[in-house]
Amino acid sequence: MNLLTTKKTELLNQYQRELIEDALKNKRDYMLIVTDDNNMLKIVNYCSINDLYDFLFVNYYKLNYRALRKVNDDYTLDIVDILLDLIKKELDLNSLYHNVLINVNEMLHKYDDYVIQYTYENYLEKCYEYHSTRSLLKFIDTIKKNKSFIFHTNQLLLDACKHVVNNDIDIYSWLNVDIL
Repeated sequence: MNLLTTKKTELLNQYQRELIEDALKNKRDYMLIVTDDNNMLKIVNYCSINDLYDFLFVNYYKLNYRALRKVNDDYTLDIVDILLDLIKKELDLNSLYHNVLINVNEMLHKYDDYVIQYTYENYLEKCYEYHSTRSLLKFIDTIKKNKSFIFHTNQLLLDACKHVVNNDIDIYSWLNVDIL
């Protein structure tokens, strides 16, 4: 099940975030009228915004948006539009991270002098170390162990690796390539 969390709402603007966070706090049923596989209208009830989010996430590419807009009330449509916007942003970010990791892995395979350089900075222990690796897996493993102390000049690469760690993604099946 895909859960809607406050952390995910950071992708939204302030107005959207407030609306969704309010919906997360206030328990309310959401009745949505959708079309089934035979283009027949059906009414589905969701007991929370998380259930609605899960339904929209799973059926993102199958929804009949024209029918959805014609038969549902304004408040539900506002929530649905925000959730669909959030899902689109999540999928775009997921795709971006996927492409970054594939490109870095390809560079590691192609060029012998290409390395991932990062620093380990622990202010509490006054420890500052500079490291480099030719292994994407080793870099991800290092992030898994010391997430808050690893810094990299390529913030996108660091965010992509943190995305893998935070979502417990199997990198082999996700990238579907030979990984160094």
